[in-house]
Amino acid sequence: MHPTRVVDGDTIHVDIAGKDETVRFIGVDTPETVHPTRGEEPFGREASIYTKEQLSGKDIYLKTDIQHRGKYGRLLAYVQLEQPGPINNDSIRARMFQRSATTGWVREAYDDTAECEVC
Repeated sequence: MHPTRVVDGDTIHVDIAGKDETVRFIGVDTPETVHPTRGEEPFGREASIYTKEQLSGKDIYLKTDIQHRGKYGRLLAYVQLEQPGPINNDSIRARMFQRSATTGWVREAYDDTAECEVC
């Protein structure tokens, strides 16, 4: 699916099965640009432009969480630009960060077969 319209930095419209849905991003909160009482907030326009540049004309994938809709009836979703792959132990470990409690060093991928120089 593609966004049909970018409302602001954290809200878009998409067509789902012929129905126009307003999607509010989970985990993203940008300054307002179209709020009925607050008006345009500082950097709201820049956030809207950024979202439009990142999503316009691109395939997107939505992933809902436990709560599918917010208090205003909008669909709440994580927006991904890449098609989600399978979720299994290997895919989770490939995306993990490991932090050593004693040194503070961070390794991007956890691999329990590799030697860790700082662990």
